[in-house]
Amino acid sequence: MNKLTHDVYFLSLCLVIITLPFAFLPNNIAIIFFIVSWVAMIYYTTDFSFFNNLKSKVPALLLIAFALLYGLNALIKPDETESLLTALKNIEVRTAYIFFPLAMTGLTLLSGGKIKRLFDLYVITIIIATGLCLVIATVKTVESGTVYFINPVNNMDENNFMYHRFSSWIGIHAVYLASYTSLAFFIVFIGFINKYEQFSPKKKVIHLILLIYFAVLIFLLKSISVSVSFLSIFLLLVLYYLYYKVKLNKVKLSGFILFILLIVAVFAYGVNEKINIKKSLFEYSMEDIPPDANWNPVNLRLALWEISFQIIRDNWLTGVGFSHMDETLKDYYTRNNFEFGLSNHFNPHNQFLQTFIILGIAGFVLLVFIFLTSFKLALAKKDVLMIVFLSTFLLFSISESTFAVNKGVVFFSFFLSFFTFLPEKSTIYLIK
Repeated sequence: MNKLTHDVYFLSLCLVIITLPFAFLPNNIAIIFFIVSWVAMIYYTTDFSFFNNLKSKVPALLLIAFALLYGLNALIKPDETESLLTALKNIEVRTAYIFFPLAMTGLTLLSGGKIKRLFDLYVITIIIATGLCLVIATVKTVESGTVYFINPVNNMDENNFMYHRFSSWIGIHAVYLASYTSLAFFIVFIGFINKYEQFSPKKKVIHLILLIYFAVLIFLLKSISVSVSFLSIFLLLVLYYLYYKVKLNKVKLSGFILFILLIVAVFAYGVNEKINIKKSLFEYSMEDIPPDANWNPVNLRLALWEISFQIIRDNWLTGVGFSHMDETLKDYYTRNNFEFGLSNHFNPHNQFLQTFIILGIAGFVLLVFIFLTSFKLALAKKDVLMIVFLSTFLLFSISESTFAVNKGVVFFSFFLSFFTFLPEKSTIYLIK
């Protein structure tokens, strides 16, 4: 029975990974199956030592505390006008903060080979998900005779192969698909660097093609925050491996540097095109209204953060509560004559500020400590991939409200818990 429950637990983990980039319903069903399989494993196993690992995993405990704080905040600051269904939906999204740290304790009972297969499965899943986007975008382009589509909502020309239009084919926001793809890139890259000498020429070519494929997709998804974080982490990782691992001759080193410079140039071009500066990168006026306004992704965030600090100043102790978040933003946007923010229902575009607004100082401090203790654990384990994941998500969270939707909450809580409970550093499994 123990072997059967372990196999079912492994299967349920596979299903969670397979459904991660797709619609909410199949992913939620997979998560429920995962939790049930974990409970069954606890019930039938005679060794409960794996569960005791939770006591020593501070990031997992803090993640659970983060969820409990959300629940407590909802009780303290209820919204009388909010429907029960909406309230339950908001709570349900954040149960991932509890379920993953608990259910991932079973990872210690899986063999190294199975954990390796989980990493491989994630990469394959992202290939399939992005491949579907490419196929559907191609079909739509052939049917319409053009890559462009005029969005009836905002009257903007959208490219079938770029940004939200591209990711919409599988029902996920472009920013989150870009972050999912970034992790797949680094899984392949770290495995490639560490096993380079063992690979046949054919395997080297396949891995290089995969890396280029993922990098191109991140470029096409046009997320400035993910692109900048991806590029920054990638360059640091390259420097780390060049210094500690790889001994290249002058020809290979020159070729490698040219390859890196090419990637940097392509991403720099994409970021510049996306920003589309009219006057000044940082200058803005709250009263400005498009199309004549100077709004760009940088000064827009500065405006949102300015208003967020106003809200925090007035509600720093306990926050405004999740249910009152939208109402409070509208109120402060109106006070500042921020018509652009009001009409587009912008959130703060910074997870730390959004957490402070919703939960007050306790939530902000707790979120900071989740990252600090996670980095401490990753450094202690010398887990390069965990450090990369945390660094990428941290940079991502500075310019985006990453926990505003299910895909962000599930992605972070799943992989934070996954890396936390791995018996060995992830590189051990990537090179098996």
